[in-house]
Amino acid sequence: GEGTHVSVFVYLMKNENDDSLKWPFSGNITVQLLNWREDKGHVEGILDNTIPDCCNRVAVGERAVSGMRYRQFISHDDVEYNPDKNTQYLQNDMMCFRISKVFFPTGQDVPSWYVPTPVTEFPYLLPPCTFTMYNFSEYKRMCCEWVSIPFYTGPDGYKLKLKVHANGNGSGKGTHVSVYVYLLKGEYDDILTWPFKCDITIQLLNWREDKGHVEKTIDHYNALIANRIRVTREYRAPSGRGYHKFISHSDLYYSITNNTEYI
Repeated sequence: GEGTHVSVFVYLMKNENDDSLKWPFSGNITVQLLNWREDKGHVEGILDNTIPDCCNRVAVGERAVSGMRYRQFISHDDVEYNPDKNTQYLQNDMMCFRISKVFFPTGQDVPSWYVPTPVTEFPYLLPPCTFTMYNFSEYKRMCCEWVSIPFYTGPDGYKLKLKVHANGNGSGKGTHVSVYVYLLKGEYDDILTWPFKCDITIQLLNWREDKGHVEKTIDHYNALIANRIRVTREYRAPSGRGYHKFISHSDLYYSITNNTEYI
């Protein structure tokens, strides 16, 4: 596929749970390249896991010496917009990949809701940007956090990420969706002004029509200084800024009166 196709690889990594797992890895991994135009027409392929050493436990280094692969996943010609098929896999120099299934011959599957979507980080994603949280009900049931891919406030701007607690956090736990924004360590931090003082507006979109969105602004100017200073040691700021009660669980569902539906 060199020079003509996009090739896709998945590598096994050393993990703290390796002692309790069965080796070699016997799972089949299905990867999707998502179609930007609509929620169908995605390119899907099962990675080849017969490559020597790609499925053995990692004993030396951080990852396996070879990866499970699909060398001709999609041709370069097919990634561009095709009006006949209404497909487009490359947009604004970005491609979106998803691990759609991990299947083991024993029938033990990794739940699809637990798979991060998308798995490709877009380092130059700029507002206004839209994130889709899949399998909300499972995150809510398991009290898990969903985290967006990082985004920047603008060219050469601050780097941030969005975190959503489906079953709520703090005063919203069990009754509301909680939403927060975290400052991240970014590649342009040396040329930026600190502490961070930007306001960030977040919308939860209404599926029914292009109005009635839930919108709230996060004020960082009056936030604790620890959440606004430059991140130098860890990957992100120690805590985020946002709303414990962004929207109540009862308001998420279809309302005939307001013509709103958020899930």
